[in-house]
Amino acid sequence: MASITILTPVHINAPERWNYLEQTFESFYRCNQSPVNIIHNMVDDRSPMRSEDLPGFCRQHKINLLKQFRDGEHRGYFDVFKTLVDSVQTEQFIYLEPDHYFYLAADFIGPALKMHAMLPDLHQVYLRAPLVHQPFRREGNQLITHDGSRLHRIRIDKENTGWIGSGRTHESFSFMPSVFNTAIMKKLLADSFIPGGPSAVEDHFAALWAHKALVGYLNGQAFCYHIGAVAKSAPGGYLSIGDTAYEKAWSSKQL
Repeated sequence: MASITILTPVHINAPERWNYLEQTFESFYRCNQSPVNIIHNMVDDRSPMRSEDLPGFCRQHKINLLKQFRDGEHRGYFDVFKTLVDSVQTEQFIYLEPDHYFYLAADFIGPALKMHAMLPDLHQVYLRAPLVHQPFRREGNQLITHDGSRLHRIRIDKENTGWIGSGRTHESFSFMPSVFNTAIMKKLLADSFIPGGPSAVEDHFAALWAHKALVGYLNGQAFCYHIGAVAKSAPGGYLSIGDTAYEKAWSSKQL
């Protein structure tokens, strides 16, 4: 049976962030209908609240708590991300920040792994789309994204289509939940360092991948959306659980 690794960084700096963590895990495992074997690894990035509760939470959910960083123990978020990626022994991994709500029950892992197998240069398959309430525009065998990228159709099987291309912002590197190529990411992270927080790391790779890296969506769908409204310092929007307009717009397959 195929296996995939889930990578989750946590930084609990408000009571609501513990709620987001629980909502992310509950919704992910409830909606995931893939038979793929899952290995789930976590790193605590200096949580000022409830860090003492994380070991028990991880035992309950059968998660490997790799490390709990304390103040002064790392140079920036890059070290957290690299610790997570270095732990991966599967060919692909899912980066899953703990403030996302999965609403669409489906096998979104198996077809994404097929996409990676078909395209060895594929960097990232997104499980989330931009936080807008209109799906991508279809033009024949292309999807036109909100950023103007043109994604081309590849047939995965009778039930699933991959939409592949390269572009900027949402269609370059992103920390939104995605299936990544492990070898590509390990090579990029080796012998390097990017100072700053998650936004700085994300912006660095987004600029590096812009109009170059091969990325894509499964069926032109989004299987989750961001719900992290509290104690948020990074840019980006969020929705509330039960946003039926977003769910309706992004649940329909574009085959």
